[in-house]
Amino acid sequence: MSGVNRILFVCTGNTCRSAMAVTLWRGTTGHVVEVDSAGIRAIPGKPSPDEAWQVMAEYGLDQSTHKAKLPSVTLVDWADLVLTMSRQQLDAMADWYPKAVRRIHLLTEFVELKGNVPDPIGQSQDEYRRSAAFIANLLDLLKTRLSSHNPGLQNSAG
Repeated sequence: MSGVNRILFVCTGNTCRSAMAVTLWRGTTGHVVEVDSAGIRAIPGKPSPDEAWQVMAEYGLDQSTHKAKLPSVTLVDWADLVLTMSRQQLDAMADWYPKAVRRIHLLTEFVELKGNVPDPIGQSQDEYRRSAAFIANLLDLLKTRLSSHNPGLQNSAG
């Protein structure tokens, strides 16, 4: 997929999965693609739960300033690629933004895996760790896919 310079990650509340994806992407990939996030049922301004902050801190990253937001036409139009964490979110985004349907994908399927990204909300710290590790793995696969299709977007960190 050529021409991917901006990615929008989407989950339900925009406090856990999509927020962690943005934090992990910005802090660990060294990739030049810009990222943002939103949630199909987000409460605008809501921060990530303490568990998410703590797990990101274990990665040496700071998620404490994240504030949830809903998707918008402006945000979807900004993105070259919209990646959802579940099939339900993909379906909602495709219904709400039919002009962008060709740019909306389930993250796991985009990197040639199956299933949804498990939602850790309301669960143990270990579930947040598992979710973050799974997302980090997906982001590595995503970076590889994007780099193979965009030679100019090679990871500057190596």
